Amino acid sequence: MDNSTKTLEKEARLAGFFYLLHILLIIYGVFFVSFKLGISGTKEMAENIIANEFLFRTGIVSRIISMIPTLLMALFLYRILKNVSIQQARFMFSLILISIPFQFVAEVFNLTSLMIAKEELLKSIDSTQRIDFSILFINIYNNMVSIGQMFWGLWLFPLGLLIYKSKFILQFFGTILFLGGVGYLIDYVSFLFFPDFRSVTVIALLMGLVSEISIMLWLLLKGIKNHI
Repeated sequence: MDNSTKTLEKEARLAGFFYLLHILLIIYGVFFVSFKLGISGTKEMAENIIANEFLFRTGIVSRIISMIPTLLMALFLYRILKNVSIQQARFMFSLILISIPFQFVAEVFNLTSLMIAKEELLKSIDSTQRIDFSILFINIYNNMVSIGQMFWGLWLFPLGLLIYKSKFILQFFGTILFLGGVGYLIDYVSFLFFPDFRSVTVIALLMGLVSEISIMLWLLLKGIKNHI
């Protein structure tokens, strides 16, 4: 194995490692914390935020920190795939960069919902109105995250295409990443146009999650198949 192949192997495994960190942080910050606090955007969740303030804050911190391994993962994926097509690799990296500010701004609304619920803001309104405003900011957070999710779905298309065209990662992963991107976009379109039927998009969302976990495991455990 020559030096360039060793470098490619190392960078592929680093991409897988940071991808794993990203997924673990998102699982905690998005799924675990949300499950503990209740259905997002409801009175129950607004009340649970106060009762479980520390848990709520750890979710925010987890999601913010997840942006660091996300950037590092994207950087190493760019490095190992730029020789396949530098234009497509740049496009892939750009889509990831675009999605990140949405998460940061969204968390500001999450913190604002907590401050309102704790009477640190809008102190003159009654408790019922305070809960309503808290729910409002939680819903704004959800909307911003969903918009960011659109770009997160889109970046899987150039990634899938790059992997499909590469000679050192199985083409199978390029195909499932493309399908995963379709799944995320179906979920986003459902959010925009058919909010009352979003339960039917669970399978579509799982498509995206399965595709990402699959390529993450391949990069982490296998690295590359052979050099370009």
